[in-house]
Amino acid sequence: MRIVIVTESSVWDVNNWAGIPYFIAKTLKKSGHEVINVTTERFSVLNFVAKQFQDFAQLLGFSINPQRTKFYLSRISRHINQKVQDAEPDLILGIVASGPLSVIDHSAPIIHVSDATYALMVNYYPQFSNIPKLMFKQGHQIEQRVLDNASLAVVSSTWAARSVEQDYGIDPKKIITLPFGPNVTLPPNQDRDFSEHNRCNILFVGKNWDRKGGSTALKTLELLNKESNEQYHLFIIGCKPPSGTKIPINCTIHPYIDKSVKEERNLYDKILNEASVFLLPTKAECYGIVFVEAAAYGLPVVAPDTGGISSAVDHMKTGFLVPEGSPPEAFAHEISKLWKDKPMLQNLSDNARKKVETELNWDNWVDGLMKESKALK
Repeated sequence: MRIVIVTESSVWDVNNWAGIPYFIAKTLKKSGHEVINVTTERFSVLNFVAKQFQDFAQLLGFSINPQRTKFYLSRISRHINQKVQDAEPDLILGIVASGPLSVIDHSAPIIHVSDATYALMVNYYPQFSNIPKLMFKQGHQIEQRVLDNASLAVVSSTWAARSVEQDYGIDPKKIITLPFGPNVTLPPNQDRDFSEHNRCNILFVGKNWDRKGGSTALKTLELLNKESNEQYHLFIIGCKPPSGTKIPINCTIHPYIDKSVKEERNLYDKILNEASVFLLPTKAECYGIVFVEAAAYGLPVVAPDTGGISSAVDHMKTGFLVPEGSPPEAFAHEISKLWKDKPMLQNLSDNARKKVETELNWDNWVDGLMKESKALK
């Protein structure tokens, strides 16, 4: 099958949207399908101006996305449609591409892939707050057009699926929930034995310190070491605390690890293989592919029950989900409980790895996608 994948950036850039487009395209090709990528990268000047406009508006206290406006889409429409037309696709797959997907006029079935809707993002993520009225209206109109025109809406969580149906009135028969796989090649099963761990190594991974709950993670570590005779150590990957933040001696920070570099990937594997628990007290998360990555290494998760996380983490089976907005004490309590009960920790670890092997993987995702697409005209 010839499949056109519509994205804003190249699907072959593994850093694009946590690697999700890359792994989808790679798995489709492995399954024997021809993949043709259509992007908006050609419009570098327009995209640059849009970014400058976005940054300027942010200084004024507004959140805007010029690429979700009728003006921007009118400028890219002809090029996108010509590229799609030239490819003569059997199927059009848009991955987090509501804008460009909304202007496509083609007879091939269109599948919209995302982890959220515009309605869910507004006032949930910081960059979707205080949106000017006109852009807010156009954002909803574009989302509605994409969902109305799509043959299928494929989302990663029941949270997102519910919004597609309730906020945009889409027939449930057109909505498919397919949780994403990890953004790493599945590592070998290490057959973890937590009884051999003398110290509880807590792992925190995230780029955005504030939204991912970095301060809460540090406070959780402080509480654990203050209230227990056990040894707890926090590993932070992907960001660093703001200047002036007091870092305890039992905290190791790696601001950035490039997994495409062999030596750094080896370091990354070592940290995850030696970790005991994955902690991410995030304030907002549409899905959290990092939870699937943690599960691939057999790491139980402790996180808040917000957004689409519950589709990646099974409460009391692959981790513990505390109520949204919980204080550090709640995270410390769950981690302490896990560490003191090694059989339970082992069971959650085994369940997490098994879930990735049987459910949360890209082969399974593509199989589900192609099964549903066969019924499309």
